[in-house]
Amino acid sequence: LALILGSSALAQAEEFYKDKTIRFVVGFAAGGGYDLAARIVGRHMGKHIPGDPTIIVENMTGAGSLIAANYTYKAEPDGLMVGIWNSAFVLRQALGDKPVRLDARKLGWLGAPTKGTPFCAIMGWTGLKTWKDVEKAMATGKEIKLGATRAGSTYDDLPKILNKSIGTKFNVITGYEGTGTILVAMRSKEIQGGCWT
Repeated sequence: LALILGSSALAQAEEFYKDKTIRFVVGFAAGGGYDLAARIVGRHMGKHIPGDPTIIVENMTGAGSLIAANYTYKAEPDGLMVGIWNSAFVLRQALGDKPVRLDARKLGWLGAPTKGTPFCAIMGWTGLKTWKDVEKAMATGKEIKLGATRAGSTYDDLPKILNKSIGTKFNVITGYEGTGTILVAMRSKEIQGGCWT
């Protein structure tokens, strides 16, 4: 009986996904970690789904991936879209963050391609190579600008937590679309660094 039911479900899935396209809607700019993970997984995932569907990656930037999160939540649940955005919005929604217009209890969680560990990076051209160098620079009043997306993201929250907890004075510049655009701004010396996962 299990064999018959299993093969029936497989046949239904194959029929459903055959000649279909699954959209990965990534809330950050191309070239960053979320985008890279989506493209790597997307390149191989279709081969493991009955019916061998095509997988495409679409970048929908804005508000630290909140636009993509709200968009995927409102979309028709047709089994053909995966939202890839900052998972902190689940907590932000539970805490009553008004711009987060989703109900995490009604979303399905597929998983995560990596285990995230937050960190900050500062460009070598600044001359700051160690944490002691950063502390000395801040003690003399040197401004260190870090790029961020929006409040509620690791990009924005981590340097602000460091400012409040250990007394750093990072100047957080928000409005970037993701890691990719922050890295470009770091290379062009618009900002000195950034924090992400």
